[in-house]
Amino acid sequence: MIDLNNKIIIIFGSEGKIGSDLIKKISKFNCIIYACDNSFKKKLNVFKFNNAKKIEYKFDITNENNFNSLLRHTIKKNHKIDAIVHCAYPRTNKWGVKIEDTDFKDLKKNIDMQLSSTVLMSKIFFNYFKKIKKGKIILFSSIYGVILPDFEIYDSEYISPIEYSIIKSGIITLVKYLAKYSKNLNINVNCISPGGIKDSSQGRIFKRKYKNLSLNKGLLDPTDITDTVLFLLSDSSKYINGQNIVIDDGRSL
Repeated sequence: MIDLNNKIIIIFGSEGKIGSDLIKKISKFNCIIYACDNSFKKKLNVFKFNNAKKIEYKFDITNENNFNSLLRHTIKKNHKIDAIVHCAYPRTNKWGVKIEDTDFKDLKKNIDMQLSSTVLMSKIFFNYFKKIKKGKIILFSSIYGVILPDFEIYDSEYISPIEYSIIKSGIITLVKYLAKYSKNLNINVNCISPGGIKDSSQGRIFKRKYKNLSLNKGLLDPTDITDTVLFLLSDSSKYINGQNIVIDDGRSL
């Protein structure tokens, strides 16, 4: 049974497709949700959202001081943090180019924004969970951290870039490393690797080709992913640790 009542949960990338759907589901419980996203206009906005208290927190995940400030603020106001979910997806305007056109500075920036910031965030909250000997860290990877892209399904305007596979495979390694490093600390570290998520920018031909590589549905909706996040956040998953959970309608088989 999933019960998130009285939990304090921080979600990075809260306004994205997965983050926003996750918050809707978590808000059914009597809990406190810190929704962290760079798209908010105000630094802090607190209101009731369904059964939960939602705190919108303007946040830049590339800034170490932001993580430390959020940690101090949350503990001061609530005296604890139970879990963090990192589903932010920052990227530059040049994201999605072929390897022949990759710019070195842009490459470094994307890896820093997505991978280095995830390591930094994990370190900061790991240190807190280590002190209290309890906590959950849930990260997001991708099936392209497990398998290579099928390049023929992409058109000439966009392709899954090399840095995406590097970043997502790195996150899987980070999860396994942290989980094993957390022995006897009662910290759960897991990640979810979704298949492709439906987006308005995807063309009909791409959707058809993608579905042909899957078993049933093809491209997924965010709600197909977030139920598993709820389970990982709950106490029912306390012995699931260091795992990369693939949700892709059989795409990676």
